Amino acid sequence: MLERCRFDESRYHLWLEDSELCWQAHRLGYKAAYNPKMFVIHPVRYVYFFKNLAKQKKLINVGYVRNKFPDEFDKEFLSRFRFTNWTGETKYFFLSLAIILCFILRYRLLAILGILLSAKYIRRKILQLFVIYRAIPLYRGQKGLAFYLDLLLTYFFTPLISLTRSFYVFVGAIKYGQVIL
Repeated sequence: MLERCRFDESRYHLWLEDSELCWQAHRLGYKAAYNPKMFVIHPVRYVYFFKNLAKQKKLINVGYVRNKFPDEFDKEFLSRFRFTNWTGETKYFFLSLAIILCFILRYRLLAILGILLSAKYIRRKILQLFVIYRAIPLYRGQKGLAFYLDLLLTYFFTPLISLTRSFYVFVGAIKYGQVIL
């Protein structure tokens, strides 16, 4: 199969390359099979916040892949893929910023209302802090101050990654003719 199917190396930032290879094989008549004895081991690795933010640029290729394999892409991804990639986390991130702004501008009643609306989110973020604290031993050898500061930066500003993802998906959609303005 690999003699007839190849990874598309024409793009600098690859994304969905494994799906693309499978769709090529499927178009050539190959079938995928499930093997319960196979498994993949991914080591725990930490990606620093700003590096992770920069890596989102590869999402420009969503439009490229959909252009190349429209039927396969739509069948596989449109049921679960959200164009904007906005999560509840992102929405509550902006609510949190609004709450802070309300306190600064002395709109206390609005700030309290915002806190009440986001109580479930605040509880979840506190629980996440405990999970992060318990996961610290997994990052052996990276115990410097910069690592812990980056861990906190990632914890608080992960929604910026969602916004960056949305931006690059949109740019790629325009670039590859998936969105007409």
